[in-house]
Amino acid sequence: MNKMKKCKLIILLFFLLALTYSCKKDNLVLGVLGVNQQEDRWITGKKIDSAGNTYCFAYTHFNTLELRIHDKGGKELLTKTCVLDSSEIPEHASNVYVSFVIPNRFIGAHDATLSIALFQDEAERSNKYVQLLMNVNTETKKLYIKKYTVDSPDDWGHQASEGALVQWYQNTLLVKEGADADLNITGGILGEGRGTLLVCYERDFSVRYTKNIDANNAYYPVSRRNYIPVSDFEAIYFREDGLIARERMVTSAAEAAEMRPTVWRIDFKQFSKLPADYAVKLKSYNLQDNTVLTSYDIFDEKGAFKASVTKEWDAGTGFLKHN
Repeated sequence: MNKMKKCKLIILLFFLLALTYSCKKDNLVLGVLGVNQQEDRWITGKKIDSAGNTYCFAYTHFNTLELRIHDKGGKELLTKTCVLDSSEIPEHASNVYVSFVIPNRFIGAHDATLSIALFQDEAERSNKYVQLLMNVNTETKKLYIKKYTVDSPDDWGHQASEGALVQWYQNTLLVKEGADADLNITGGILGEGRGTLLVCYERDFSVRYTKNIDANNAYYPVSRRNYIPVSDFEAIYFREDGLIARERMVTSAAEAAEMRPTVWRIDFKQFSKLPADYAVKLKSYNLQDNTVLTSYDIFDEKGAFKASVTKEWDAGTGFLKHN
């Protein structure tokens, strides 16, 4: 073999080695579905809050479950290990169900609430699972966890459907709890049942109050996009299509006989005496000194902007404060 052929062979070998190393390096970084294969068995999908922070759970190769929070630039804000026995963590992310309540600026701008259910088998085939409720503050880095273990239909759990967890008045949390058979009447973990108790927890999961749920027409809050709690039992809700209402909890038969959930209700479209084919869009809302501040835009039947309206309402009565 002449020198020219040897040089070509050496160059080819170096090229193949470089290509192999490059492929291995790319696989190590990217892994499967974004998982670092050296560290994690699986990672759940990411939840995102209004500030752009992302939240996810990872099952590591050290047999631990981690909560990981990153800012919108990808910088790590918080990584916390959830204290669980390794046998309680499923082998596949498909057996994990995560609910998320983003921070509400009127309650706690940095407080997020997460719920994670961990099934040992396929969710629809097993009623044995572990539930974790978590309150985390991205500013103070404090994390509080409450654990439920369900091994039978009589075991206590919390309602885990989207919207079931509600951030509430003075930085508390509303949770519907009960026996698993009551919470999940139709099976699975969809939270179809009404539960037995409505529990108001402080952020450290000490109990603020409980209310029995025994009314057939019980009404209690669900996590909605725009709301401001105004007491332990009432909140004002704001819809983007221009409807606002003050509503209260009604959880017992005695309460249901005495009062209705809706305290007052205002329809901006009706208030402005607009044609049926006009539309309203809420721009901003706030609550200051028992006064509800709202601003909304009006659009005609073709979607063209017509006017912007700012009004103040009495939070107690719903009446207009100024003409």
